[in-house]
Amino acid sequence: ATLAKAHQHTRNPDALKWFRRVHDYVFAKFPDVTTGWHLALDTQHQPVLMAKATPDMGCYSTLRCLAETART
Repeated sequence: ATLAKAHQHTRNPDALKWFRRVHDYVFAKFPDVTTGWHLALDTQHQPVLMAKATPDMGCYSTLRCLAETART
C-alpha cells in the first residue's frame, strides 16, 4: 500500500517497479496459500510467532491493506 500511495502522490515511475519487486519477492518466498501466512519470520524464514493470518482469524489487516492498495 505504501508503494502504491508513493506512486499516486509522486508519479515516480520507479515506485511501480519497486511495487512489482516486492510483490514478486513475497509470493516467491511465501507461497503457502492453503494454510495462511505466519505473522512474523526470522532471517532464516522460520516462524517467530506461531500465529498465522488465515481466512478464519487474523486476516483483516492483510485484507484491509490489499483493498487499500487496489483502491489506490
